[in-house]
Amino acid sequence: MSDDVRNIFQNNLLNYMKINGKTQTDISRDLNISLTTVSGWYHGINFPRPDKMQLLADYFHVNVEDLIREKNDSSIIESKKEKTIRAIRRASDNMTDEDLDKMIDLLSIAFKEAFNENEK
Repeated sequence: MSDDVRNIFQNNLLNYMKINGKTQTDISRDLNISLTTVSGWYHGINFPRPDKMQLLADYFHVNVEDLIREKNDSSIIESKKEKTIRAIRRASDNMTDEDLDKMIDLLSIAFKEAFNENEK
């Protein structure tokens, strides 16, 4: 394993942890992986096996390639947007039209609150 690939993975892992508000302990607990193993990935000492890499990708709702390819901050932010859109689509799959209207209203309120907060 080259140091470059390990460093790229480490950087992407740290970014996805930050975006999702996850700690090493969260990943360890949620994926039933030892904290020592997660810490090794976090510090760039070790690289996950393919099965663990897939677990991490599923955990962060990204593709394995998103974890191992060099990315800039804007592409990681775009992945977060895509993840959010997928989550909204999944949530809306079994909703009635009335439920969808309510969801849109709530999202509109949330966006207005977020933008008003950012302007302060």
